[in-house]
Amino acid sequence: MHLNNLFHKLFQNWPLKIIALSVALLLFLFNQMATLEERFMSVPLELRMSERFIPAESYPKTVRITLRGKSEEVNLVLKEDVIAYADFRSFDQEGSYTVPVNILKQGSLTHIEPLEIRVEPRQLNLRIEKKMSKSVQVEPSLIGYPAKGYELSQFFLTPSSVEIEGLESTIRELKSVETETIDLSGRQEDFTMRVRLKHPDQFSSFPGGDTVEFFGMVKESTILKTIENIDLIALDLDNELEVAGLPQNGNMSVQGTQLVLERLAREEFMLTIDCSQIDEPGTYRLPVRPDVPQGVLVLKYSPSSVEIAVDRAEDRSEETTR
Repeated sequence: MHLNNLFHKLFQNWPLKIIALSVALLLFLFNQMATLEERFMSVPLELRMSERFIPAESYPKTVRITLRGKSEEVNLVLKEDVIAYADFRSFDQEGSYTVPVNILKQGSLTHIEPLEIRVEPRQLNLRIEKKMSKSVQVEPSLIGYPAKGYELSQFFLTPSSVEIEGLESTIRELKSVETETIDLSGRQEDFTMRVRLKHPDQFSSFPGGDTVEFFGMVKESTILKTIENIDLIALDLDNELEVAGLPQNGNMSVQGTQLVLERLAREEFMLTIDCSQIDEPGTYRLPVRPDVPQGVLVLKYSPSSVEIAVDRAEDRSEETTR
């Protein structure tokens, strides 16, 4: 009898009791949620797609994560505990697709309760295109000039070709890639430097690395120069003899470094006639030989030979007196 009264009281007005219990539970949950704290963080956005495709347009590299939970718990969460990714692996054709941004919990984040996670943006719309890779030549991008009198005689790039991958539409016709600028201004000696490669567009990459080594060989500039009105000089003629007449002048073409040739005067270039074998008056045809400063190469000269008349010195003196 006593037990029946207990059950009767327990289930009396049961709809109202259930409503009251639900309200109490909701109030409890609302109170719990009201005491939770929000924390914001930015985490990298990971793209997952087939190896045959790559993004063909810009996309956000990070997403905003909102964590809502107990203060002492969410404040201990590390960025590494949240992985945000957009999965395009189910698509096997070029085009624009929209997929959700998913969140993967790891580390301390897997043990937090209660926990609410929101991500912005929630979806990612992205165009994907076929990927292509090939080997291309590396070309240096040179600016400026070496110091006066010097020139870049030769250069080497290591490696001279690189592997590049990117959008098929870009890579297909690509023959070479340039380095970033290499300044030659004022250089007087060989030099080596590391230099980055220029990307044809923002979607291309260099799997083997985007730097190469440039070795430049700098030497003094070599120039050609023509010297005119050069005196012809008879050498080693016997003191009792003298040359009756010489051509007034000659000329020569020479080669040398710019710095050397620019500082030499015309008087330092001579055309000489060896008269050491002449021992009596007469008419002689003798070869002409150039005499130039050290470091100068004679390419050609004229005259190559001359005809001279040689008299005795006293005969010339008598003729002059008469």
